[in-house]
Formats: sequence, structure tokens, C-alpha cells
Amino acid sequence: MAKTVKITPELREAIRLASEEYTQLGLSRITDVDQSGIGKYISGKIQKINEDNLMRLLPILKKYLPADSQIIKIRENYGTIGQKVTMIDGESGDPLDGELLKAIQKMSIVQKSRLLAFADDMLKS
Repeated sequence: MAKTVKITPELREAIRLASEEYTQLGLSRITDVDQSGIGKYISGKIQKINEDNLMRLLPILKKYLPADSQIIKIRENYGTIGQKVTMIDGESGDPLDGELLKAIQKMSIVQKSRLLAFADDMLKS
């Protein structure tokens, strides 16, 4: 089952602004996120967004979100989590243990972001 993230007012507004610039259809075509879903995110009929859809939308939404937005930080961390954990897991940079990798893949995006913050702290010490 796909992980979901609560749609915050700032995220809803960013989706609305992007759909004004690109239209809902255009935004859907660019991001491969269902057009009706985009409309429902904006209207509030859908309260949570699938993690995959969020990752597809964020490159466009980034300019409509505050620079200190937690959502942007999550997006920036999303692609580097496996690499950072690998650095902690094995001094030599060995690949992640299969069970650990499976556990990380099952985490929500927020949990992954917290794991990355922890990994960064571990690497600094």
C-alpha cells in the first residue's frame, strides 16, 4: 500500500497556484498525476496525497512553497536516504542489507526524512 502525506494548507495553495499557471490538465500531463486528483487536492475532497504523486508534483510546486517548507526538505532528502544509510551501515560503503532496505522502503516519507536527519547527525559525530 502506498504511503500518504497529509495535504497542508501551504501544499494545497501551492497546487492551486501551479494549476493556475499550468492548468490542471497541463499539470497532470507534466507530472503524470491524475487530473481529477489535482482538482480534489485543491478542493479539499482529498485530505492526503500519495507519496509518489507528491514526489512527481514537488519539482513544480517548489516555487510556490516557502523556502523553509518541511515539504521541500522532505523532497530534497528523499533521493539520498539510501545513500546516507549505506554510509552508516558499512564503513566501506557496502550496499544496504536486504532486510534493512525493505524496512526503509516501507517507511512513510516523514519517517524517511527523520531517518536522514538521524543519519546526518551520525555522520557529523
